[in-house]
Amino acid sequence: MLARALLVSFQQALRSIALTLFPLAFIALFAWATAGSSSGNTSDPIRASIWLWLGAHLVPFNLFLPPSFDAGALSLLPLGGAIFPILAMRSGLARSVDALEKVRAARIFFSFWYLLFGAGAIFLSRTSDIKPSFVIGPIFIFTLLLISMIDLKSPIFNPFRFSAHILSLLLGLALIVYGISLVMHYAIVKDLTTVLQPGWVGGALLLTGQILYIPNLAFYSLSYLLGFGFAVGAGTHISPTIFTINQIPAIPLLGGLPTQRHPLYLFGLLLPIGLVIAICIAVLRHQSEINYRIKEFLILIAGTSAVLVVLSYISSGTLLTSALNPVGLRWWPLAAVHAGGLATFLLLVVLLPVGISRIRNRSNT
Repeated sequence: MLARALLVSFQQALRSIALTLFPLAFIALFAWATAGSSSGNTSDPIRASIWLWLGAHLVPFNLFLPPSFDAGALSLLPLGGAIFPILAMRSGLARSVDALEKVRAARIFFSFWYLLFGAGAIFLSRTSDIKPSFVIGPIFIFTLLLISMIDLKSPIFNPFRFSAHILSLLLGLALIVYGISLVMHYAIVKDLTTVLQPGWVGGALLLTGQILYIPNLAFYSLSYLLGFGFAVGAGTHISPTIFTINQIPAIPLLGGLPTQRHPLYLFGLLLPIGLVIAICIAVLRHQSEINYRIKEFLILIAGTSAVLVVLSYISSGTLLTSALNPVGLRWWPLAAVHAGGLATFLLLVVLLPVGISRIRNRSNT
């Protein structure tokens, strides 16, 4: 029985890896072939495909960039790229569960093989110039495995459904604002594309990469509308009231960044405040008992704050050199706003009236 479980989970883990690795290997080989190479060493595209696979799992890289081989890093990776390995993992896990008919065993063995492959890919793809993180990398891969195991239909997630819809709405509105800014700064976007001169193959890859980075930009835009802003390199800060940046990286998608301060955008604070109140009202309507109300509020504060902290952290990082460190937002403001709003509502609307009522009852007796 154990041998069968190991064999089935091994096959499904290998299948899940192949679902994402083979397309990336084809892309890397095609780009290598069209770009040309003086050495003709086919190990280059193979190693590049492994790096792309690890990057899709959000594994950070330590870099030593020529010609001076200064130390750098690539920890700012596209959140949109993580959807592909997650879908592949979910497919492999579902097949493993169907074959073994034991959910826990299937998940344990599948995760073991997948992590083993991931650790092997990190170790075997390391070079003197590019080194995937052997310490943090498996943690990110394991995190994606945990996400792929989540059953969104489970009653456990009922308290978070409305909050998830609200967060999606806020991120969507933030992207609309950024899209308008991108159109208004079309000339800058065009100039940045011209500077790169990617060609048709490089242009297609560049476009794909920028599409995958859109979720990262959604969080930056939301942080901007909340007044916290974000950074695009060392010593920079972009917010409605602060604008300190001299130049932007040659990335067309960043052409939509503001070019000056826009204090009027602080009116965007009214929207999340109203939506937080809507979340609180939904809790009050859903739960009638005071103890259950308090419990659901505490679950929402802890759970949603943890998710926002993780998403804020992994959506930001270093982009190749120390000059572009950090790029993105700080890990705590979004979570602090959400937790603070819910905690304030819990205190003023739920706990304070109960406390006043109990004090009155004691005084009457």
